[in-house]
Amino acid sequence: MNKLKLKHILNIAIIAWLVIWIYYLAFNWEVFSINLKTNLGFAVIGGYPFVFFFLIGLLFLILIKYFDQSITIRRISKDKDTENRIALLEKDIELLQMKETLYKMQSEEMNKSNASLNALHERLDKMSGKIKDVDNDDDKKSKTDEKEDKG
Repeated sequence: MNKLKLKHILNIAIIAWLVIWIYYLAFNWEVFSINLKTNLGFAVIGGYPFVFFFLIGLLFLILIKYFDQSITIRRISKDKDTENRIALLEKDIELLQMKETLYKMQSEEMNKSNASLNALHERLDKMSGKIKDVDNDDDKKSKTDEKEDKG
């Protein structure tokens, strides 16, 4: 809002500057057409002082408008860059949340798989224990059978 007002004020000032000087020029041509010699100390310069001050003032107002416009453009680009950065950071947050969810899902699956593997290992241990017991019983029977055969 403040920039909008400054922009309008500068436009109005430039238009007012032109209107006032053109009005003054139209009714006082003799003043504008006077060529005055000015001593600068090291040289004497001849020129039209009213035209000079008109152009200097107009140039000053145009420079102010230009700097205001460039500041506005920089501010807009900075705001857009900030918005883009915020959007990228939001996307990064979404990606990290998705990664976290996937990690949790994988962890749960790994825990389930680990529990299943542990259960399988226990069953295998029990089975191998039974097989060893059966083998031991068979070995004992074969040894007792050999002793009976010898005796």
